[in-house]
Amino acid sequence: MAVTFTNKHNLPESFVNAILTDEHVSLGDISVTQLIDAPQIRMLKKTNDYELDVMDMVTMAIGTGVHTVLERGDLKGVFNSRVLQQASGILLELGEEKGAAYLVKVIKDKLEQDIDDDVIVEKTLTMEILGWTISGTFDRYTRSLKKLEDYKTTGASAVMFPETKKSWDAQQNIYAVMLRANDLEVEIANIVAILKDWSKMKIMTNKDYPRTPVIIHPIKLIDQDRMMKYIESRVKLHQRAEAGEDIPCTPKDRWAKKDTYKVKKKGGKRSMRNCDSELAAQAYIEKNKDKIQGEVYIEHVPAESFRCKNGYCPVADVCPQYKEEKEEAARKSEKI
Repeated sequence: MAVTFTNKHNLPESFVNAILTDEHVSLGDISVTQLIDAPQIRMLKKTNDYELDVMDMVTMAIGTGVHTVLERGDLKGVFNSRVLQQASGILLELGEEKGAAYLVKVIKDKLEQDIDDDVIVEKTLTMEILGWTISGTFDRYTRSLKKLEDYKTTGASAVMFPETKKSWDAQQNIYAVMLRANDLEVEIANIVAILKDWSKMKIMTNKDYPRTPVIIHPIKLIDQDRMMKYIESRVKLHQRAEAGEDIPCTPKDRWAKKDTYKVKKKGGKRSMRNCDSELAAQAYIEKNKDKIQGEVYIEHVPAESFRCKNGYCPVADVCPQYKEEKEEAARKSEKI
């Protein structure tokens, strides 16, 4: 099965080519990003043909650009060395051994003094768990500080969403496990989040809105044994899905909002009180029956899968779970 890339918004060809250029390294059976995500999404990608429009990949392209700029500023002369190393690898793949050997010689003769052994960037690591190979590429590790950092280009609303930070915590802690397995200790871990849509005006109206366009999210490092149990549990979950078991996405996977039970006056548009359960809504009505004037009723607003509905899942259109959810919502709408 494969993904078909579309260009429904007629973006320029050069723009499309840049977006579709993928230098991401993926090794083994599963990546760290896939491991912490829903098994159903991974399996739907493997077993279905689906479309992905290049417009939906713009954020990813912006993130890649930010990574490149930060990498150049940090590595200085080392960046030139890495470019030549990549070029030598390409020449080897093309069978040009002499050209590859010459580039390696240039690196050793001209750029070796620029290489900073204290900083490791964009390194892909692997580890074996329960017969599977997990791969992950971290952004930056400083040996002297025992510090792990990852750059994220995201929206301001995402950093206010608890599940976003939970996924960052899980990802960085898995990278820390992998680094320790390579004799690299981790005592500090951060996410450096660059907010692509940050607005200074929103600070004035929302106390929870990020105060700066770049924020540092410190990662709470989890005990190694506890993390190994977590990793093993995630591998087992994905292996069950791989073996054919149907594992639906959880509410957290779907970024689902909770069911809401609105207490409303008949003929009115606004809710008097929003409750988490029908029982709580009934209790509110009973408690305030002497104060409430007119007839009231309880309106049930089902949990909405924000990720599925708003284009954050590339396989939502071929997902049986989301199809069933939409059909159920349509049936309830017809009854009202």
